[in-house]
Amino acid sequence: MENFFKKSLDFLKTYKLIRNLIFTNFIFWAGWSLVNPIFSVFVVQKIEGGNVAIAGLAFAIFSITFSIFRFLVASFLDSKKGQEDEFWSLFYGLLFLSFCSFLYLFVRYPLHLFFLQFLQGIAMAMYYGGYYGIYLRSLPKEKEGTAYSLDISLVNLIGGLAILFGGTIAFAFGFKIIFILVGIFTLFSAIFSLRILKEISF
Repeated sequence: MENFFKKSLDFLKTYKLIRNLIFTNFIFWAGWSLVNPIFSVFVVQKIEGGNVAIAGLAFAIFSITFSIFRFLVASFLDSKKGQEDEFWSLFYGLLFLSFCSFLYLFVRYPLHLFFLQFLQGIAMAMYYGGYYGIYLRSLPKEKEGTAYSLDISLVNLIGGLAILFGGTIAFAFGFKIIFILVGIFTLFSAIFSLRILKEISF
């Protein structure tokens, strides 16, 4: 079994770009997974007039915005030569997502929440449009399935671990510390992603 995993992951030694992309995404979701499962509780408890319907509408705004803009961003990036456009979309998407997280500290009313979910949907589209624009072009031959699955598996793994702590932290210290942590993790992910630029620029 040990040899199987070693053989399956040996591409990470030579595909530094893939390794940096995976780690960037890993850090990003280590942060956002803290808040995602308890977001509805935040809406009900901290938004004036907040209820499950408001939470559902907020998530719908995010999902619809993300879906539309992810296609538009990806199509625009595909029309450009090279991968630096994809990187800057990824990088600024992370910065905007970090900014969105800190803005949650000041959200009080449903309209604030809806507008922030709209901005978050655009920022997430920028991030993933750039991320997968680079990632899918960089997959190692004959290891495409393994490399893609590794990214998804690690995101779900760190997501599961973060979920264990997110609710506990929010209960013990409040939602503000959660959003601060999410913002810090996302900002660190953006800083780390600069390694990706070095890889695609040479």
